[in-house]
Amino acid sequence: MPTFVDNKLSYIPWGGDNQIPFAILDLIEKDETLATCQCFNAEVCYGSGLRYDTCFVSVSVKNEVEDFILDNDLASYFLGVSQGFKHFGFAVSVLILNEDGTKIVRLIRKEASYCRFAPADASGKIPKILYANWRKVVSIFFRI
Repeated sequence: MPTFVDNKLSYIPWGGDNQIPFAILDLIEKDETLATCQCFNAEVCYGSGLRYDTCFVSVSVKNEVEDFILDNDLASYFLGVSQGFKHFGFAVSVLILNEDGTKIVRLIRKEASYCRFAPADASGKIPKILYANWRKVVSIFFRI
């Protein structure tokens, strides 16, 4: 059942107390063998990382690609995405565009354990993903 934040915003909690992903991570971290295996699985999924080839592009495109690689830690990004898939079965990425909206300038991974989905619409599309510190939820009560 959705949890309502207000009249326009609700999300699907992750388990009865909304703490399932943190419980999963705690269980993984408590078992050294499991933690090592999960890390190994993520690394296998990750492989040898992203390889890009700029042999057949212009100098300006090559420079843009190299600038993007320098500004974004892609190795860390892809390993984190792989861990998200291995632990929770999904990953959330945020694309930051330039002012014109014509190219991607940043690529950011959001930790799956801090993501919650809004309820799907009639066509099955999830309209929003909420990102927050769900470990420290503050309840607000209103008096009327």
